[in-house]
Amino acid sequence: MKHLYRSFLAGLLLLTPTLSNAAALAYYGFEENLSNSLPGFSLTAFNYDGSGAYTPPTADYATEMVFGIEKTVLNLTDLQGLNLDVSALANKTDYTIVMDVRSSQVSDYNKLMSLDGGSSDSGVYFYDGKATFYPLGSGGPTIAPNEWVRIALSYDGTTMNLYSGDPDSFALASTGPADSYYTLANTLQFLVDDTHTGRSENDALQISGLWLYDTPLTLENVGDLPAPEPTTASMLALVALFGLAKRRWR
Repeated sequence: MKHLYRSFLAGLLLLTPTLSNAAALAYYGFEENLSNSLPGFSLTAFNYDGSGAYTPPTADYATEMVFGIEKTVLNLTDLQGLNLDVSALANKTDYTIVMDVRSSQVSDYNKLMSLDGGSSDSGVYFYDGKATFYPLGSGGPTIAPNEWVRIALSYDGTTMNLYSGDPDSFALASTGPADSYYTLANTLQFLVDDTHTGRSENDALQISGLWLYDTPLTLENVGDLPAPEPTTASMLALVALFGLAKRRWR
């Protein structure tokens, strides 16, 4: 029983969503809300059919297996997206944004991230079965429809690196020299297209995690980020089982 107790303890530590030693500013786990597990930086759901900001109802969330872990995710239609207020971020040229996303549409342009608030066509997309930063080319691992993928955009004021893959297998997808494309606006848009193309290059998407760091992360750093946070129900069940194992060991 002593071995079982230690196994459960190790499992709890692995599943707890502690971010890396980098300076994490925000983590959104989409546990049926848009709360940030760290102070500051407001995330808002927005409906671009003209109705504006909204609170996603319980029906917009679902439980899915994300990288092998049961996780609550948020479903968004092609005209729904997320706005992240980063006006309090002092340095908008040193950062990393990480997201775990999935879509059935990965072959045509499907926008994932606008750094300029959605005013131009530049940004991160699914395209041709890969992750890419338009107008740069796409590379990195092939992404299948309905496959969960972790995407990380890192910038240090000199070089932009876009990584994609899963937590166990990461690769460089796009890279580019310093450019105004990569300087963050006060509002970032996720999972909805920009006004430049009339919000036409977008499809339904799911998101299970969103991280914001105030420092550029390397390929290795991103690969070392934690697995997705399990659902509350799953965590409670694991804690209960852990407690039972502990009592039996005693």
